[in-house]
Amino acid sequence: MLNAYGAAVRIGGVESERERLSTSNPTLLTPNQLDNLGLAVLSLAKELWIVKDRQLIAEALLTEKGMLADLDSFQPDADLTAKLAAERQRFMQDVMTALLDPPAPKL
Repeated sequence: MLNAYGAAVRIGGVESERERLSTSNPTLLTPNQLDNLGLAVLSLAKELWIVKDRQLIAEALLTEKGMLADLDSFQPDADLTAKLAAERQRFMQDVMTALLDPPAPKL
């Protein structure tokens, strides 16, 4: 719903994204959501570093064993494909939680 100034307003804590973005001057993120975005970016950076660190270690170990060439042609089986899909879902849920529903600040 729009207020008298044409800005999107929340009703009962729920805001229609379509209504908010259809205004002549849409605001993509509220001030609180900007903080949430910052938390989401930090969460992504943390996850990325963990993956990067593990990948560098794995590549070093594979290079030592002469197995790095197999990495490019590897095709995961059904079990690994399912595990990757579940992990991707968890990762995206963590990102969206950080963006849309961050934890309360610690006092």
